[in-house]
Amino acid sequence: MRKIIILIILNAFNICSAQTDIYTEIYQNADSLTIKGKVGVLENQVYKIADSLSEKHPMEYFKTSAEYLKERKFNEASFLYYLGYFRYEYFNSSNPNYQASGDGALAGAFSSMLGEPIKMYLHCNIENFISILNSTIEYMKSNDYAFYSKEKDLKKYNLQLNNASTVVEDLKTKKDKYKKEWKKERKEFEKLLKDDN
Repeated sequence: MRKIIILIILNAFNICSAQTDIYTEIYQNADSLTIKGKVGVLENQVYKIADSLSEKHPMEYFKTSAEYLKERKFNEASFLYYLGYFRYEYFNSSNPNYQASGDGALAGAFSSMLGEPIKMYLHCNIENFISILNSTIEYMKSNDYAFYSKEKDLKKYNLQLNNASTVVEDLKTKKDKYKKEWKKERKEFEKLLKDDN
């Protein structure tokens, strides 16, 4: 199963080099965040990009997140991934024309494909993870989603904000637990990559 996920991710990145290269880059980039003082840092351009996506279907957030992944801009990719994730959840839960075989399946596919490398990256530095989610929450609070305005169903829009805040609180209160779990996951994954070569 892991090998299938690896192939899907490699296809998403359109990478022709060795399989381990992208994962090595993900881990190196995440490991250097604290040293470089880049924990939670997002380039200003990503907010302008997010603004420009506001009038588009939520899948565009995932597509743009994938572009940032190709550029190895992992914080920006993570921000757009979660912004897209929560906006897609809002859209699907409040859209009267929602069809599980359409937007539901599309959201699941994008979330699965991009979620693996994004989570791998964010699991390396929990402070960065929390900061990226907080940036996402603040952006959602300050910026309506023009494609499907929060005014159409404010209760369901706020539910997504609450869901995001719940994730942040969980990360904060169980920090040590997650650090331990994710360190173990990483060791197992690195061993898998080493065994594949």
